Amino acid sequence: MRENRKDYGALNLSSLASWGIASTAISTLTNFADPAYQYRPKIRWWWIHGIVEPEEILREVDQIASAGFGGIEIQDVHHSVPQGTVLGDLPTEGWGGPKWLDGLTAALNESNAKSLKHDMGFGPAWPLAVPGFGADDDPSLKEIAVGRTFVTNGATYSGKVPDPLVKANSGVSNQTIIYVQAWRVNSASNISDSQVIINQPSLIDLTANVSNGQITWTPPDNGSWLLLSAWLRGTGMVPEDSPHTNGISYVVDHFALEGARAATDYWESNILTPDILSELRHKDSVIMEDSLEIVTNGYWTNKFPEEFHKRRGYSVASILPILLQKSSKYMFVFGNADLTRGARNDYWDTVSDLYVDYHIKPIKAWATSKGLKYRVQPYGAFPLDGMRASLSVDIPEGESLGFTSIDNYRALAGAAGMAKLNIISNELGAYAKSAYGTSWAKVLSTLNPQFAAGVNQNVLHGFSYLYSEGAVWPGFAAFTPIKGKPGYSESWGPRQPAWKHAPDFTNYVARMQYILQQGVPKHDAAIFRRNGAVDNNYVAPYFTSSGAKLGWSANYVDPGLFELPTATVSKGRLAPDAANYGLLVIPGDPDADSAPTLTESSAKRIQRYAEKGLPILFIGNWADARAYGFGGLTGGSTETVKSIVKKLLKLSNVVSVASEADIETGIAELGIKPAVEFPSSNLVFLRRQDRDVDHYVFSANSSSSGASQTITLPRRSPHSVPISIDAWTGKLSAVPLYQVTADGRLSVPLALNPSQAQLISVIPWARNKLRYATSTTSQSLVYDSHSRLLVRATVAGSYSSVLDNGKTYETIITNVLPAMDLKNWTLDVDDWQPAEGNGTTGNVTATHTVKHQLSLTSLTAWSGIAELQDVSGVGTYKTSFTLGTASIPLSSDMGAHIILSKFNGSFRIKINDQPLPPCDPFALKYDIGEYVHNGTNTVEIEVASSLLNRMRAVFPDVYGGSARQAFGLVGVMIQPYTQAVIV
Repeated sequence: MRENRKDYGALNLSSLASWGIASTAISTLTNFADPAYQYRPKIRWWWIHGIVEPEEILREVDQIASAGFGGIEIQDVHHSVPQGTVLGDLPTEGWGGPKWLDGLTAALNESNAKSLKHDMGFGPAWPLAVPGFGADDDPSLKEIAVGRTFVTNGATYSGKVPDPLVKANSGVSNQTIIYVQAWRVNSASNISDSQVIINQPSLIDLTANVSNGQITWTPPDNGSWLLLSAWLRGTGMVPEDSPHTNGISYVVDHFALEGARAATDYWESNILTPDILSELRHKDSVIMEDSLEIVTNGYWTNKFPEEFHKRRGYSVASILPILLQKSSKYMFVFGNADLTRGARNDYWDTVSDLYVDYHIKPIKAWATSKGLKYRVQPYGAFPLDGMRASLSVDIPEGESLGFTSIDNYRALAGAAGMAKLNIISNELGAYAKSAYGTSWAKVLSTLNPQFAAGVNQNVLHGFSYLYSEGAVWPGFAAFTPIKGKPGYSESWGPRQPAWKHAPDFTNYVARMQYILQQGVPKHDAAIFRRNGAVDNNYVAPYFTSSGAKLGWSANYVDPGLFELPTATVSKGRLAPDAANYGLLVIPGDPDADSAPTLTESSAKRIQRYAEKGLPILFIGNWADARAYGFGGLTGGSTETVKSIVKKLLKLSNVVSVASEADIETGIAELGIKPAVEFPSSNLVFLRRQDRDVDHYVFSANSSSSGASQTITLPRRSPHSVPISIDAWTGKLSAVPLYQVTADGRLSVPLALNPSQAQLISVIPWARNKLRYATSTTSQSLVYDSHSRLLVRATVAGSYSSVLDNGKTYETIITNVLPAMDLKNWTLDVDDWQPAEGNGTTGNVTATHTVKHQLSLTSLTAWSGIAELQDVSGVGTYKTSFTLGTASIPLSSDMGAHIILSKFNGSFRIKINDQPLPPCDPFALKYDIGEYVHNGTNTVEIEVASSLLNRMRAVFPDVYGGSARQAFGLVGVMIQPYTQAVIV
């Protein structure tokens, strides 16, 4: 190894101040290499209630800390155990019971000792539930159930009020009639239709006619009439994986204060002892609510009618049938589609109001009073306005499983940014049917584009407690098997071969999160949404699709965000102290065939923004603008909205286009360009502005194609220069090739492989700037350890470079060694297997290894080697290669890259027994110049697999249907290079 070649291009942090680099940048970059615990990823840790031993808890905390995680999130989840199975002695071992508290105390003590943050699920599993009340009591979740019959030909109905179509769940004994109504069926509809059309208005309220559950009624004409009954009752819903507790835990009412109080009162009385509260306050502890996966016949609460009238200004009874569903399908519609849509909009807005006002806000206030943070996944099985809910929590969270579009994260980030919440959390790495088959690379391919959508905190899914009764090798797994088949990934930990390389993953994520928590995100366009549901996979026209491929950066806003103090316009920019949007985009309503709808209050707010100079782009036929809700449509708001839009369209800073195809024309008419520009590609990116420094993350958002192009970045100071930040190694490098454009921006080349990500920062550098090239014919340019600019080439020849001083330099590369394809290897494999029997008896958590030693004359995946087809474990490949010949010895101006063909498995590399820094698995090409010498060199590559192939062999009934995974190296090449100084 040649010491004088170390750290090509790496910036010397001790020199930053003497170079006039901004103090902001110095502070950030100095702490980048080894971020503190609060920037590190967390991991979700699954227990079965309190069936845990403190000694094992201590071991597992240590395992998590040693792997480089910065926090734990304790959850009572055992999805692999059939619902209804009683595990342990619930009075002593149930969630919240004595043994659970002992385990929690041990976990908190040890995590504090290991500098880990500690988060806790707010209840067992999900949705939020606690014991202490029955299914009929006020704190329990409520529903509205519908009964119906039809009366035709003027006949008299006399009999029992129609029973609910769906029977009440177990534990529910009370159900109360709250409405009985008659509605005339539209003549265009048949009573057997899947959605029956009813006339509006035709409501006849019959509730007062009910006597002892009986009703007699004759329609006023010979048409067909709907006789509808609505019943209030508890849902009887219990959290996933129940039972968990001593006494049944019912899901709390998320739309009434009684539900929130039941949860906080339980924690006050049963969990937050002085000792536990003291341990929690040792770090910024968090209580966490998972996604709101409520199963109900209709969202309701005891005071829903009063709340609806207070918020919407009319009676919910006048739209009741339109709201009711059976098996998640609406049963009735009005003849007017706008009124149907408006009725449902008003209903769901009210549901969201109640969730925020009576669940989120009181729990947040309580948590704050205890010194705790509140993290929430504000979405679930209904169109909840998660953006508005995000405004009232400490940390909003999304998930890689349910969020199939990165625009879902953009919705969360849009809300958080406007509210000045810095953290966007992410439940990372849950994949269906992927248990024991997930790689670090797969997780990263999911995560890298999510970074570019605003995610800057990740909670890995997850880590299972070691053992439970009935577990099989390699131990208890919270999410597999499910119904006899592979469940969700993943049970990480020492049971997994790839866990050996976990610190490489956690250090990378920590550095990314550290940079992405600095400053404030900035965007070009705000996309208006009427309902801020964050889990509906909505993708805005142009700006987050084809426009994003050209550099447009956009986030979402909704009416709730307009009420925030940051939602002001100054100098033609919206929220200048936050996202600093330069354009407000108002598409039609995506949930109503792009109808041009606005609430009256939103229209007035948009008018004020426009009058202050904010550019606005309407998309659709806004000459037909109308109100959003039923109350507005029937109460005169449509004329107000239409009048406001008509005035808006006369302003020079407001443009309307007919469709998405016309958006670029509209942008041009407004004279607006994105701050960042590049040729069309699959790049996604995020910009964060940290005082005088701009941080960018770019990711190739494709698993099959990369991006190689020039990106143009804004330059806020004439002294600003780009630097490359390597989140894998922690090193910072000056960019040796870029241009300053005629308008003062930076034009920087960027090359990313599929799924790869790159950090770039633009920092003010006032003195002693490095010489850089504006163009070159060479394959690459680098700086050496003396900050000299070098040409690096793998082919001999003459290379021309133009530098920033305008001069052209010719550089001659003469001696270049030939590339080598490394064919002959030894391979030693530690094959992980159950230590005892077939993995179902004895110590089912124990693993032993079987050794395989092979000599290979060519590289092929383990699945192609008979001896290794069913092997999971760790393989070590070794070989040697010669650099230099008698005529061309390896000199100080030579080096080499090692290039790997794409393969399955995490890995580490040693050259001449010296470990390389952690390797970006998507780069596949790594500089080994500082590790090689003239003559014979050795290379060792350690590859770790998932556990799937062994699970297929040991448990074929469960995992045999999963495809065998192809682990192991398939190609390795050494590519020598020669370099020469330009200046």
